[in-house]
Amino acid sequence: MNYRSLQRDTPTDQYITKAPTILTKKIKIVQILILTFLTITVGGTSCNGPVKKDLLNEKEHPKLIKQIGNGNLSCIIQDKVGNLWVGTSDNGLYQYDGKSFKQFLVKDGLSSNDVYCLLEDTAGKIWIGTKAGLSLFNGKTFTSIGAKENFNSRGASAILQDDKNNFWITTFDKGVWYYDGKTCKNFMEINGLVNNAVMSALKDKNGNIWFGTKFVGLSRYDGTTFTTISRYEN
Repeated sequence: MNYRSLQRDTPTDQYITKAPTILTKKIKIVQILILTFLTITVGGTSCNGPVKKDLLNEKEHPKLIKQIGNGNLSCIIQDKVGNLWVGTSDNGLYQYDGKSFKQFLVKDGLSSNDVYCLLEDTAGKIWIGTKAGLSLFNGKTFTSIGAKENFNSRGASAILQDDKNNFWITTFDKGVWYYDGKTCKNFMEINGLVNNAVMSALKDKNGNIWFGTKFVGLSRYDGTTFTTISRYEN
């Protein structure tokens, strides 16, 4: 089977319209994790050492548990100081500080209420991949990364920070985007990427960046060229 024929049979728009479906399998797992996190004490870290936060008690905060429980949970991370950040498919982004939830929506500066992925960078900023693109939260305000930075995609599936503090954003429809803090550069099949529907990214100990695609297989980028690992002929 030639993977390019497989692509032609699958409309590009499906990469986006089926994005929640892609996350559905993860949702149940994340919901279980949320319930677990909310009933135990999680140890965070700070400059002065371990920090422990008493997480949510259902009897004390029944409304909060009901509120966040109603949304489809797509991703979750814990930041350096122990806060939990939870992305949802409809209800934006939540921050949980051990006592209460704070919700962030489009009206607060988020690029979309459909959140697909999260990353905390080395500076402590939170990167949010959404259906509409990218948002960056500095602790006070949101900044959108879009046309001004040459980023042009309708959905970010994963975000990775490399050893040089550059960022790699994978997308459902337009391959991989490299962001150096000022502008974005796009890598697609024409540049050697095995497939334009990229779902995940990983940096190995040698500094190579690996990209997992939806249909075909893996691409490894060594800083210069892509190497394909796939069952299909390139």
